[in-house]
Amino acid sequence: MMVERDLEKQPFLSQKRRKDAECNSYQPGRHFARFGFAERRALHATCICIALCGLFSTWILLSSPASLHAPLGKAPAAKRIRETIVLHDVEVCDDFGWMRLLDVDPDVRRYIDEETAFTDSIMKPTLPLQQKITRELEEAHANVQKLKLQLSSVVNDGCRELPVGVTSFWEDGSYLYMIDTQRTYPVYVRRQIFDDADNSMIKCNCLPAGIDEVVLDYNLLHLEAPFFQPGVFEVNRDDESIIAFSYDTIGQENFALFVRNATGGHTLGMIHGINETYYSARWKTIATPGNKQHWLYYNVVDRKWGVPRHVYKTCVVGCSDPTPQLVYSEDDPSLTTEVDMTSDGKLVYINISGQVTTEVRLITDSAAHPERRALFLRVKGIRYRIEHVHGYLYILTNAGGAVNYQIIRLVADCVMLLEPPPDIEAVTSGRTRCSVETIVPHSDDIFIERMEMFAEKLIYWFRQNGLRKFALINLSSGAIQLIEQLGDTYSIYPSTVNDMEARLYRRFTSNCFTFSNSSFLEPPRTYVLHLDNGDIYPLNDLPENNDWKVDLEMRYEQKRVWVPSSTTPETMIPVSLFYPVGEMQDQPRPLLLSAYGAYGGFQDPYFDPDLLPLVNRGIVYAICHPRGDADMGAAWYTSAKYETKNQTFADVEDCLTGLIDLNITRAGSIAVVGRSAGGLCVGDVISRLGWVKKGDSSEGYVKVAVAHVPFVDPVHDMIDPTVAWTAYEWYEWGNPQESKAILDAMLAYSPYENVPPVERLPAVFVTGGLADPRVGYYEPLKYVAKLRTRGAHADVLIRIHNNGHFGGSSDDDSWRQLAEWYAFVITALNAEKYDE
Repeated sequence: MMVERDLEKQPFLSQKRRKDAECNSYQPGRHFARFGFAERRALHATCICIALCGLFSTWILLSSPASLHAPLGKAPAAKRIRETIVLHDVEVCDDFGWMRLLDVDPDVRRYIDEETAFTDSIMKPTLPLQQKITRELEEAHANVQKLKLQLSSVVNDGCRELPVGVTSFWEDGSYLYMIDTQRTYPVYVRRQIFDDADNSMIKCNCLPAGIDEVVLDYNLLHLEAPFFQPGVFEVNRDDESIIAFSYDTIGQENFALFVRNATGGHTLGMIHGINETYYSARWKTIATPGNKQHWLYYNVVDRKWGVPRHVYKTCVVGCSDPTPQLVYSEDDPSLTTEVDMTSDGKLVYINISGQVTTEVRLITDSAAHPERRALFLRVKGIRYRIEHVHGYLYILTNAGGAVNYQIIRLVADCVMLLEPPPDIEAVTSGRTRCSVETIVPHSDDIFIERMEMFAEKLIYWFRQNGLRKFALINLSSGAIQLIEQLGDTYSIYPSTVNDMEARLYRRFTSNCFTFSNSSFLEPPRTYVLHLDNGDIYPLNDLPENNDWKVDLEMRYEQKRVWVPSSTTPETMIPVSLFYPVGEMQDQPRPLLLSAYGAYGGFQDPYFDPDLLPLVNRGIVYAICHPRGDADMGAAWYTSAKYETKNQTFADVEDCLTGLIDLNITRAGSIAVVGRSAGGLCVGDVISRLGWVKKGDSSEGYVKVAVAHVPFVDPVHDMIDPTVAWTAYEWYEWGNPQESKAILDAMLAYSPYENVPPVERLPAVFVTGGLADPRVGYYEPLKYVAKLRTRGAHADVLIRIHNNGHFGGSSDDDSWRQLAEWYAFVITALNAEKYDE
């Protein structure tokens, strides 16, 4: 949701604000000493705020090896309207805050158009290369499609195959559901499951042989939109003819929600849909004498705050009025809401979640309890998720000092009848009458990500030594089966999803547990684990002599290396590598390093044909796994946030220097890419680590920096709570209004506040999205405008797309966008010579 506001009428809480004020001197370099690595920051330019805000633009077109041969002329110059705020007696200024006002100030669109024209002119000589890369991407993806056809054609003999084009499938209720992606928009198909040995997945290695039924075909909705993203898909388990679905055609992650009869194809309830819904919806059936009411619960985005703070319900069948009714609104803007259901379908609940805190509120139809009763009292810093089976609540939580999480079990009726509801710390410490049983204890060695429940088994997903694994527990005997490690470079997920936070569909009574695995070298393959005997079968596979599979194995290699940390010498940082065979045996090669480092996230090495145009030109692709991510557990994440956020950037630099020390690459042959919060990593590289040639010597490492929808201005973002998600983000970055230490840290690492002199700049390519609700288009736009105040030339480019945070929805759009910045990197690294 783009925020439109008059900056002069919107005060930043109680802080002073003055136009055209002088800024106090601020030297960010001095603050690094607080984090213990001032010497490493010696290359950090001393930036004085008044100079950053008051310096007039000088446009210098340089002729250098990294130059993209710019035509004579000037780079765009944005107007400057100085805005100053005072925080903790520090004046922070911004000359480009007016760029937020796209619908108010025509100069915003004018400046975007000027930058677009400038980028077009600079990139024009690379158009033949872009076109060639696009053809390579088309060919690579065509090969993947052929591979998928071959994968589905070798399913176990005598069993029903998946239809051509199916990429995702799952069991739910009485059906096997599949998504066919061959057409412009997805088609949802289902096949009935019969519970007999010949026709069901009871054998696990055999798909059911029912007749395929199309239940939702987005191609028939006449969308004709430039963007498309499907949202929820929820089948009513009590009446499987009723399906809720939603979609977004703008890119702002606000979904239109509909309900349809899958058999007749007609719309139910709110004919024109319900707008501004988010990513969750669940069904709940309430039986009344002679009637059944089918209610749909869903979360809704708050227009003011831009986050899903509300839960509504609408009666679709069995009621005369389908008007949505408010169920719950969360007052704390740092928390969001979603609707969820336990795997056995017994409990529907509201999950209230922030960066560090969660609360579960049960949705009941009992007269004894309110509809949204809290299960446990909210405690800041405590997170938990629940499951229910056979009268027990299973809870995955960090309560009780379990920073890497534990799984406990309690009798559900005991907990749900406690009045008033206790806090979960009281439960885990035994201070209630409900006894607690530990199912999976806390461990310093493993970090538990997720748990799943089946009728007789519990599966938990965990990280160990930076790698994802899973184990299953027999609920009756307590026996544990640990699935063997699959190597040291892979990406494993539940079912056929590729996001651990994604909606996961399972059939609670199934004996078959599906999961998928891929790596840089291995296309995704789906496996099924028989929950009774522990056997694992491939549901799809490739013949050993498959040409493309043989070609992949002959031409490319993958591995994980460890590099030492310079700030904590006992720590080793993992780096995943993908490269052509033999390329690293004789001499250093060009390198593209990707980094994220925030929110306790993960960047796993998965099969991505988009990488082939780079690797085929001799460029080594690397993923740095710095602190701020959670690959090595909770402490790996929490040690690089708030005042110690600089630890992430130190780790990224260590990844670079470590790969140089291993002779994998060399200074001056390195590109770095990051998106969203990973933009901070790229921005830090731009501020400190740009490669500069000085006669026979050089400084820095990085020749090219690519930042997609980058978060690069934490100070101004975090002091304005009217910007969507700001209050939520305070628990990731800190609140500079409340803490001088947080402000100092942000001013020290913020790329927007630490623009280097032009001679230290690498080649820079930045992207943004006009419909982006997470990182406003204005943030990358402001950043480039500020780089230009330091004399940034033709090697600094920006492309503002019309899409949202996650790019275009069509392959053609994605490939064109990819080909452009690939051409920028390849040209700047002089990697064309590795072509063919």
